[in-house]
Amino acid sequence: MSYTIRIREISRTTVDGATVEPLTLADAKNYLKVPSIITADDALIQDLIYDARITCEAAVSMTFVQATYEMVLDYFPPVNGNASAVLYAYNKYGVPFYQGAADWAALGIRFPFGPLVSVDSCTYLDMNGVTQTLDLTPDGGKVVIVTGRKGQMTPQLGKIFPITKPIPGAVTIQFTAGSSTTGQEPLLAPVRKAMRYQVAKSYLNRGEGYEADDILINILSPIAIGRYA
Repeated sequence: MSYTIRIREISRTTVDGATVEPLTLADAKNYLKVPSIITADDALIQDLIYDARITCEAAVSMTFVQATYEMVLDYFPPVNGNASAVLYAYNKYGVPFYQGAADWAALGIRFPFGPLVSVDSCTYLDMNGVTQTLDLTPDGGKVVIVTGRKGQMTPQLGKIFPITKPIPGAVTIQFTAGSSTTGQEPLLAPVRKAMRYQVAKSYLNRGEGYEADDILINILSPIAIGRYA
């Protein structure tokens, strides 16, 4: 069976009902030299701010402002994503065990962008098609969760992920990622600079200039190299 990953955003940090962005509308208008009393393009500029943030996040595989996501997997990942791989050896009692730490590390679920703040829930369909909840607590003894820029969830050493019913979407994980709760932290200065550049490029060149270019990548380089992990 093929292995697919589907991700959707469930919620994003808001203040007074408005989505928090690293770049505010007032900041963007000031950079574009659009007087604050002129509001005809406010909706357009707000859309360009959203698009700029998405473009910048994709360029560095990060979430700048905390958001909650749902990730759906077809099954828990085996070694190297190969369902036919031998995951473990058996002792003389028929109990599975790992042959080395390398095998154990290869079994991890790597989150597609970070920094990972928390894994909030994990449910799966067992072989009988019954929804089960994986214990994520430190005392549960089931998994190890590594937060930060390269978020990962692995089974506890000597254990394996549960076997799931062989159907698409058998595993559902909710997680929170993002480096900021306000969007205005000083560490996000390179992000704001990149977003200003992207918004201006899109605003002044209507219908083109939406993709990330080398200038944008260079502006984001302090973020990309993990300086602000």
